[in-house]
Amino acid sequence: MSELGQRSTALRDFALVAGVAAILGCAHLVYPFGRDQAEYAYGASRLLDGDALYRDVFCVKPPLTHGVHALALLLFGRSMA
Repeated sequence: MSELGQRSTALRDFALVAGVAAILGCAHLVYPFGRDQAEYAYGASRLLDGDALYRDVFCVKPPLTHGVHALALLLFGRSMA
């Protein structure tokens, strides 16, 4: 198989997996935050308000967890509605 054929096959496979994950993930969009997600969102909200993680906000997770949630809050807003 040529290099172009391998790339198109890999791209097709990636699109298939991403599409299935998106379809299955859509069912969870109607549920409110659980305990863990609410904690991460609270920490992310405090980060966006200028507080420092581990100094102003207690958490036991690594900083990337709150960073990803902060990015989601910036992109999608802070409301569950």
